[in-house]
Amino acid sequence: MTQFGDWLYKKRKDRGITQQQLADNSRVSKSYISMLERGTKHPSSGQDVTPSEETVEALAGALFANVNEARLAAGYKASIQEPPGETLLTVYDRKLDIRPAEEKRQRLRDEIRRTMDRLDYLLGCQIEIDNQIHSK
Repeated sequence: MTQFGDWLYKKRKDRGITQQQLADNSRVSKSYISMLERGTKHPSSGQDVTPSEETVEALAGALFANVNEARLAAGYKASIQEPPGETLLTVYDRKLDIRPAEEKRQRLRDEIRRTMDRLDYLLGCQIEIDNQIHSK
């Protein structure tokens, strides 16, 4: 496996989704995802299959993963907007011009966490619906 293949496999397993579900959510083919995870060599060149930056970002987005972490695993530079390892909360803290009182910050952090929990729930619902559709 390549570094990106390892990263992709781990993130996909952590989310509890299949390659097909990831393919459906990212618009990247299941066979290409499989090639990336296995570290398959390109048939004509014999070199590792390397995803484009757009593909890396699409897969990270579909996995609700840190885009810069994915970019670095694929061998690309991290984007300027979101340094590696940052979360939505630390980006918020860094970009805020006037820091609100600690109480207000905590309320905003809680709201972000609730929103992220709702997104996780909706993704789970989508995966369940996809499973039901594909099992018919």
